[in-house]
Amino acid sequence: MTPWRVLQYNTRAITAELAQNAGILPFLWPVVLHSGASSYNQPTTLSALFPPRTQTLADRVLTASFQLVDLCRLTDEHLEQAGGMASPFLLVMKHIHSDDIAPLVARLEPGLRDMGRTEPGGHFTWSLFSYILYRGRSNQWDAILRSGKACVRPEDREELTMIAGTLEHKGMQHGRQQGMQQGMQQGRQEGMQQGELKKAVEIARNMLSEGIPPATVVKVTHLPQQQIQELRGSNGGSNK
Repeated sequence: MTPWRVLQYNTRAITAELAQNAGILPFLWPVVLHSGASSYNQPTTLSALFPPRTQTLADRVLTASFQLVDLCRLTDEHLEQAGGMASPFLLVMKHIHSDDIAPLVARLEPGLRDMGRTEPGGHFTWSLFSYILYRGRSNQWDAILRSGKACVRPEDREELTMIAGTLEHKGMQHGRQQGMQQGMQQGRQEGMQQGELKKAVEIARNMLSEGIPPATVVKVTHLPQQQIQELRGSNGGSNK
């Protein structure tokens, strides 16, 4: 496992360097000194650690550019063709930074209502609306909350209302001098930092249980990669 340990060492060293010089990625050339009782005869590449039938593919993946799906460049019509839970998930991710997420929510509501009546669709719709409440922007939060309560399972409606109420309260407290809407946006950020971490963990756990890749869960929840991996292990250790 030497190549894996070398990668971990490089990652820690680069992370420490970035903390001191933000934005400047240092170049490291690892050199391993072997002084065992006999000559070194173990793998020297990461791809060699994989099963023989996947080593060639692993070598290509580890040395090639990562695969990028830029949602900003894809039309809504194209994303709708994904179908199932993927379609609303991708559409919300694409528009989450828009000035008003409410029109998209209204557009997705009929399909999400049907999806929320099934399993695992119930977990998915709860996670999706929680994400919208945390990260979205709108001046129509009452309408969004009504849509959410209509789509999630009955047992999840009260919790969704509590999330919305907590975020709104924190936003109003912070934003009295700057206006309710600006305060609600700030409240969502402070809520995550001061007490809503539990909700983010629950969203991550539900997303992982639906087979959504850990990298995507990290991007959505902003939880640390290590915590996502731990949650993934507690969910059963593999994606669907």
